[in-house]
Amino acid sequence: MLRKSDWPALSQWADYIIFSSPVENDETNGIVLQALANAGKELGHWPERVEFAATMREGQTLLASANGRGVAWMLIDHKADLVLKKVEYVTVFRDDGNGERVSTLIFKITGV
Repeated sequence: MLRKSDWPALSQWADYIIFSSPVENDETNGIVLQALANAGKELGHWPERVEFAATMREGQTLLASANGRGVAWMLIDHKADLVLKKVEYVTVFRDDGNGERVSTLIFKITGV
């Protein structure tokens, strides 16, 4: 088991990603499906993943979802440690790991 002192300091990383998997709340899943529909896409596996830039309407809507708000709160709450970071894009894909069709979100965090 890793001790906290064994973990690399986040300030040493250039980029960050935050996985939200599986997405189990109805609000976020509804937003995912609507964003995909707006883009003319379907919820596919990793090879058919869809990326939404945070500057796009769909990306902004995903950031406003329950899962996206958690990412935003983390960036705000740790601003002193992380300096200035932003969500660059949100990747959406399907994960059938538990036998159900559920979405996974990946939030790509970069410097401002």
